[in-house]
Amino acid sequence: MTTDTDACSDLFDPLMPDLNRYANYLCDSPDQAPELVQEAIKCFLARQQTQGEITHPKKYLFSILYNLHCDLLRRQKRAKSEIDVEDAVILDTNPSQEQRLTCLEVVEKIEELPPPQREILQCVIEQDLTYAEMSDALNIPQGTVMSRLSRARQALRTAMDMEPDETVAELLEDHA
Repeated sequence: MTTDTDACSDLFDPLMPDLNRYANYLCDSPDQAPELVQEAIKCFLARQQTQGEITHPKKYLFSILYNLHCDLLRRQKRAKSEIDVEDAVILDTNPSQEQRLTCLEVVEKIEELPPPQREILQCVIEQDLTYAEMSDALNIPQGTVMSRLSRARQALRTAMDMEPDETVAELLEDHA
C-alpha cells in the first residue's frame, strides 16, 4: 500500500537534482534556490489536486520555477523605485555623461516593449538563457522564442533610432 508521501517521493526524488540545478542557475543567491524549488513543488501539488494528473511533470516544474523567478524579479523591480545608473552601464567603469543617459534611455525603451518581447529580452540580458532553455522555461516553441527576441531587438533599435544591424553595445561606444 503506497501513501501520498511515497508517491511524492517517487515523483520528486529523481527530479530534485535537475530542479535544484535550474533554480541555482536562475537565482542570484544560493539561498533563494531551495525556496524557489519548494514553492514550485507546492504549486505543482496544488495544480495536481485541482486539475488532476500532469503528463510532463519535469517540464511543468521547470516552467513553474521560471515563472516564480520572473515574479520574484518583478517584485524586486517594483520595490526598487529607480534604476542605479552604475548598474545600467555595462561597457565602462567610468562612463561618460552621454553614455549614462543613453543607458537610461535604453532601459526606458525596454520597459516600453510589449510584455512578451520585454520578458524574452530580459531573459537574455539578465539570465543569459539559450533559446532552448527559454523555450523549456516558458513552455513555448523555440521558434516563438527566436521570433519574439528578434521583434524585441528590432523594436528597441527603432525606438533608439539605431541602424538595422547596430547593437546597443555599439550605440554606447558611439557615445564614449
